[in-house]
Amino acid sequence: MVNPEEPTQKATDISPDIQKCLRKKTDILKKAGPAYSEFRRELEALSQRVAKGTFHLAVLGQFKRGKSTLINALLGERLLPTSILPLTAIPTFIRFGGKSMVRVRYLAPDKPVDEILTKDTDALAATLDLYVTEKNNPENRLGVSSVDVLSPASILENGTVLIDTPGVGSTFSHNTRTTMSSLPRVDAALFVVSVDPPVTQTELDFLAHVKKNIPTLFFLLNKVDTLANQERADAAVFLRDVLKERVGPDIRVFPISAKQGLIARQKGNQALWESSGMSALEEHIRVFLDTDKDVALLKATEIKQKRVTDRAILSLHMEREGLKLPLEELDKKVALFREKSEAVRKNSRIIEDLITGEKRRIQQRLEERCAKLREDANLALREHVDRIILEFDANRKSGESIAMGLYKWVEDGILDMVPELFGREFDDIYGEFAALILDAINRHYKQAGDLILTIRKNAADLFDIPLHDHDNMNEFEAPKTPYWMAGEWQSRLGPIPTGMLDRFLPGSVVKKMVKRRVDEDIRLLVNKNVESLRWPMVQAINNSLTAFVSRLDKEVAGVIEGTDRAIAMAVRLKQEHGAEVRGRLEDLDTIISRLKNLT
Repeated sequence: MVNPEEPTQKATDISPDIQKCLRKKTDILKKAGPAYSEFRRELEALSQRVAKGTFHLAVLGQFKRGKSTLINALLGERLLPTSILPLTAIPTFIRFGGKSMVRVRYLAPDKPVDEILTKDTDALAATLDLYVTEKNNPENRLGVSSVDVLSPASILENGTVLIDTPGVGSTFSHNTRTTMSSLPRVDAALFVVSVDPPVTQTELDFLAHVKKNIPTLFFLLNKVDTLANQERADAAVFLRDVLKERVGPDIRVFPISAKQGLIARQKGNQALWESSGMSALEEHIRVFLDTDKDVALLKATEIKQKRVTDRAILSLHMEREGLKLPLEELDKKVALFREKSEAVRKNSRIIEDLITGEKRRIQQRLEERCAKLREDANLALREHVDRIILEFDANRKSGESIAMGLYKWVEDGILDMVPELFGREFDDIYGEFAALILDAINRHYKQAGDLILTIRKNAADLFDIPLHDHDNMNEFEAPKTPYWMAGEWQSRLGPIPTGMLDRFLPGSVVKKMVKRRVDEDIRLLVNKNVESLRWPMVQAINNSLTAFVSRLDKEVAGVIEGTDRAIAMAVRLKQEHGAEVRGRLEDLDTIISRLKNLT
């Protein structure tokens, strides 16, 4: 998160040191052999980016937040495809260049890069559409790794690369996976949310992952053109308050309309560009890129190179300790580790079952609470109508229609009461169920973290590997209170027949008819507003607890599978190179020691 008051450090002061460190680590890992080429390639790529000053600025967020439209607005032309459906299937890198070109890279290492020259922006956008949309490249069946686009936009000068990422949380789970896998390549990000709907728990969970990989974040509140001025300000304050809990106090939120910004750029309308909020955002980004980009790049590089190094050292440890053991004993230890891992998996499933039970219990409590709210709200509003009728009788003007006048008084009175009634109830229910969710997760998240630690301890104990601190140790944090949307309290009281009612029926009868009609309207009104309160909370309960179970399953599986891969490597090397074990062990000791000295 960028703090403009923080003194700027000169990139030239630290760049040579980082590059020197990266080159040394790359040279060390060359001696480790081809099994470690993945780590070496990652370090080489980091070194090249630092040397060139290439800065990756990604646009991140949930699907349909307007990320592609935002990039188009910053570029000043409709370059990236947009749609009402979840769209981007793969990351798109927009780089500076005078040519109109799309460069397509494929997952298959032997498949050559396609360079497609286009005559203008429209042709480029049409070409891009063939590779990066779900419509034309569903589930990435073309096997595309990434797409580069060349653009002459001035914001891309001096090595800045804009990255359009798939949206998280859409119906296409592979889009979320692709976005997650792209985070290690990002140096800074524009994190986009919008006013409709407000920030979701999915986005806040995603933000937790983003923070671990990307040290510099800018927060954007898009689609503010749908709000009045005061509503814009309120929405920005609300988002800033939510983000402060997750990120820290130094938060600035940019309210924008990317849609209006793009229109402004295409029409050359400076007033609209400024009122869209895009002018302030663009200026802030340009100042950052001019003054702080290099330092941000180096900070991001330090984080990335340390994570690559830690992974490499862990694999080297596994290979070394495995090679020390006789093959028969190694096989026994592998079997024992897998046996213990299966026990951990069973404990994980027990926690998941307990959480599922917690979810059912909380949801049942919510249904009971909402049923009571319907009963109480109907009673309160009907009593309120009785008071309104008495007030109407005291204030009725001579000759005024009882049916029309009374109905209008009732409608106004109900509309005045509804926000207070349901707003108060929402606050009470929100507090109750936020506490229930937090209590459910807090009673299990430490157990979940302990399971992760148990797996790593099992591997460490079996293979005499030192137990170092690791990101997975902190994966399970006590979650913050989730945000739930209250909904809008609106009455839809329909018209009532008038005219002859007042002329031929006694006033008492007309009042009873109005009251019967109002009773039905109240019932519908209460049901609608209770449902507006209930449904977001059902989603919050489900999302919060399901996300917890998903994280637990993912982390347990990830740690076990990662350890299994490292052990399998040791077994394979021992079987294939038994005669060279002593020399290999000496090499591994040297390599591990040298990497640690550079960490």
